[in-house]
Amino acid sequence: MSANQSVAALADLNRDGFADVVTIANNGNYAGSPTTYIYLGKGDGTFQSGQSYLLGTTNAVVVVADINMDGIPDLLVGGPNGLTSLIGNGDGTFTAGRPL
Repeated sequence: MSANQSVAALADLNRDGFADVVTIANNGNYAGSPTTYIYLGKGDGTFQSGQSYLLGTTNAVVVVADINMDGIPDLLVGGPNGLTSLIGNGDGTFTAGRPL
């Protein structure tokens, strides 16, 4: 991934039936501090303002999965420096990133 690229995933993170977007932006510097952004869908093709989560490690991939088996979507963000988990709260927000 080059310095200005982002990756994205679509999922219903707050379980309202509308697609939400997860992106990872490297803030213009691949070795810098990438940020995960969550944009919740409004159901009309638009999205709410993004909530951000600073990860503090270079990342290249995001996967949406229920990693703690509670029925709520969680995020796994990975790259050359390892994996970070963000545990979903069920409302489209997540706990702070935790390295795995």
